[in-house]
Amino acid sequence: MANIWLPMTIIIAIILIAFLAMFLTRLRKEKIKPNYRIFFILGLVFLPMGIIQLVNDTEPFFFILSMVYLAIGLVNKGKWNQPQEVTEKQKKILMISVLLGILFLLLGIIVFFLIK
Repeated sequence: MANIWLPMTIIIAIILIAFLAMFLTRLRKEKIKPNYRIFFILGLVFLPMGIIQLVNDTEPFFFILSMVYLAIGLVNKGKWNQPQEVTEKQKKILMISVLLGILFLLLGIIVFFLIK
């Protein structure tokens, strides 16, 4: 049972690489401008985890990542995109993303209790 983490890590890495490939393909086709406000928000989200890692003397990965995201967001504050109207296609993609997130959460909980 202890060796279940390696296959799960590989599967998650493959999923993340697939999402990254889809995003990069879309970025090249549509010439999407980056939303710098999201970088700032991500910096704020990663900051508490980074502070916890600094206090516990572990790797400061999240702290450094949050500082980079905050810096990118603040340097480009004038380029922050205003909230836009959500299209039907975007609503569908959002709904699928939320459902997949819930599914992965439930699968994670099930695997956690099966390992116990």
